[in-house]
Amino acid sequence: MKNAIVNLSAELLNYGIFNHLSNAEISQLHRLLLLDDLYAANRQIMALTNYWYKGNYFSTAASQRLLQKGNEYLQRIGRPLIESCSLEEFFEMG
Repeated sequence: MKNAIVNLSAELLNYGIFNHLSNAEISQLHRLLLLDDLYAANRQIMALTNYWYKGNYFSTAASQRLLQKGNEYLQRIGRPLIESCSLEEFFEMG
């Protein structure tokens, strides 16, 4: 599961899902992706998935596919799912 979460986190980063975050947060995310410590695997998974909640899933066409994949992993590890709504729903809320 760790490798799947690391790979999805890297894919989210590559698709610009985190482009709105500060340089410091992006740097920390890069460090987390490079971490290869078996004993810290659970902490790494938690830290990476915490970033997923900060993602902008309206930024690319692939975002919904990535969000669905992320929610599948979150469900497997017992974390809350990321809520998503369409742009129309978003503007209706405001």
